[in-house]
Amino acid sequence: MSDIVTPAETQVDPQPQRQNEPVNSVPDGKDERAVAWERERSSLLGQIKDGQAQLASVLKERDQFKAQFSELEPKAKEADQLRLKVEDFVRRDRELAIVTKIRTAAPHAGDLEVRGVLAALHEGGKIDRYSEDAENTAKKAIELLKTEAPNLFRVPTGASGSAAITHPSPERPRVKHPIYGG
Repeated sequence: MSDIVTPAETQVDPQPQRQNEPVNSVPDGKDERAVAWERERSSLLGQIKDGQAQLASVLKERDQFKAQFSELEPKAKEADQLRLKVEDFVRRDRELAIVTKIRTAAPHAGDLEVRGVLAALHEGGKIDRYSEDAENTAKKAIELLKTEAPNLFRVPTGASGSAAITHPSPERPRVKHPIYGG
């Protein structure tokens, strides 16, 4: 009796499987658009999760950079101040070299006078008073100063207004003082 199968013993599958049905096909009873939207929604949710993970890593990296920047900022300010001091020392040395060379050509001119005229020429754009080539700049400045400020090259005048006293004034005869007799 085992060969006979009764209807109660037969199991019927409520949804028979189809042989050629694609894997991503639309299930029975659902709208194709709804299924497409559901797939797109799940894809977008995956992208959002990936984006959130990337954002979290970027924010963490940004916070690390902020911490490093806050540590390095005072050092950068100090380095900038030191750089400015060094540049100032270099500029002073360059200007001093030019002033010294001008003073050899105009020995009667003082440092303050030469520096003032040199500053005026620098502001006028005629020379660079902080030039690395002090020799050529000094030569150019001397030529300009001979035309622009010739008084720097003159010998100072004496009390009588003469630049060079070559002969002494004649002595007057001594007159005796009437009271002292001397």
